[in-house]
Order: sequence, then structure tokens, then C-alpha cells
Amino acid sequence: MKLAIADPPYLGRASTWYGSSIRKSQLGAVHGGTAKINYKPADYHPEAHLWDDIETHKTLIEKLESDYDGFALCLAHDNLQQLLPLFTVKVKVCIWHKWTLPSRSCISNSYEPVIIKVPDARKGAIKGLTTPDVMTYQKREGMGFAGRKPKAFTHWILDLLQYKEGDQVDDLFNGSGAVIEAVNTYPQKLSTGQ
Repeated sequence: MKLAIADPPYLGRASTWYGSSIRKSQLGAVHGGTAKINYKPADYHPEAHLWDDIETHKTLIEKLESDYDGFALCLAHDNLQQLLPLFTVKVKVCIWHKWTLPSRSCISNSYEPVIIKVPDARKGAIKGLTTPDVMTYQKREGMGFAGRKPKAFTHWILDLLQYKEGDQVDDLFNGSGAVIEAVNTYPQKLSTGQ
């Protein structure tokens, strides 16, 4: 099976986090509660602004649908209304319940949606194994670059996609290398079926 994990710059945030609008306040220590997390600045990308255009995300969705048997697309909570209607195949919205980063809003955001397309041949539960559509992972740890997902997140995505040894997994936005590192340490749970 050919699988993809896509964690692009989020619509409406790309220039702020990766482009010419990077603000120093976002790159240093992030405070939340009593914990302090140090992030390294994200790499500067001169074309980051393209990801603030919905057409760029539409092109990515078309590529995911045409080139892969299954995929995961990460996005911001406020992008869901805009991006979900762009899919032409049946997908599932899953939720990563995460720690809350400080913001100026009166409502703190503590989740990110992940749009999943399970390969058609793997939609049935194998030996009664199922994966919940919500993952709670609220460990605050220094994870390097801002936006880098923890290993447990990628393992959850692989569970959702019913990944098996021998599947090809493409990390379409491999900035930190965290996805491939997690794939290489993934514990094989599903050993039967194709």
C-alpha cells in the first residue's frame, strides 16, 4: 500500500510561522501553565505564503486522492470548514487532543483535526483491533521545531491507516524528520491481511 502523511503549513498561518512574518515571540519559550517548552525557530521558507492560499491546499488534496491508497492530512481547527468540502473521496475526521498553547482568544484551542482516508482494502477491523478516532496526548516536552508532532501522534496515524510492514509511507512535509523516525520505530500490531 502507498500511504501519505501530510502536515503542511496550516492555512492562514504559513507566513506567520514559516515565512517573512515570523515573529520572535513565537520562536522562543512557550509558556503554558507551569510548564516551559523551548522550541527552535522553524526554517524560513520564501514560498510559505503559498500555503495561505486555499488553492494550494486543494492541489495537495487532489494529489493525496490520486496518488495514495490512504493518507492523513493535518490541519488547524479553523481550517476544517474550508478544507473538508474539497475532498471527493470518503474521509474520516479524527481528533488529536493536545496541550494548549497560549493565545489571545477567550477560548483556548486544545485539539487539531486530522483527515484520514483508510485504504479501501483495510477498512475492516483485523482480529478485533480498532483504533479510536480521538487521541489524547498532552505531554509537554521539548520537541524541537514548533509544529513537530510527537512520535505517539505518528504511531496513532499509522494505526488509523492500518499500516503494515512493507507499506510505503511518504512524509510530504518532512521538515524535522519526525514522521520517518516514528515509522522506523512503529511497533507492528497488524500482522495479517493485506
